[in-house]
Amino acid sequence: KRVGKYVLPGGTLIATSPFDDELNTTREAAAEAGLGDVLTHKANDANWAVGLPPASCDRIYSRMVLHMIAKNVVETYVPQWATALKPGGKLFHTDHNPLDGGTTGPRRPMSDNMMMSMNVTPSDTEAAEIVAGGFVVEDGPFDWLYYPSGYAALYAPALS
Repeated sequence: KRVGKYVLPGGTLIATSPFDDELNTTREAAAEAGLGDVLTHKANDANWAVGLPPASCDRIYSRMVLHMIAKNVVETYVPQWATALKPGGKLFHTDHNPLDGGTTGPRRPMSDNMMMSMNVTPSDTEAAEIVAGGFVVEDGPFDWLYYPSGYAALYAPALS
């Protein structure tokens, strides 16, 4: 609801998740708040990103996403965000692991055929993946008080 208030009406809110219940909850919350339709996209290993056209988004809000995705999918997904942003566009990324990088080690898929990661990646790992995907840190990382052990950062596409 909070994100939708700033986007709708007049904009388009696209929600992605690998979980049907999260997509249903998003649609229901938008309807209850009178925000209108929200486009939802069920993510899977072969198609995590929506395939947004270049320069089609003003803002991208990534909330607790990257820790769930296998590294090879992240390497495809994050550059799509950079391409999808309009000039002056921003990426706000938050996740739920501590700033001190208390969780260590690479992503470990739940199985060979699953995209989802069992361990939470350290914030510095995710930041490096976002930068490698075509972004620069504009502000942060800073404590994300919405989730007690989380962090957040604001990114802008790197100039090419």
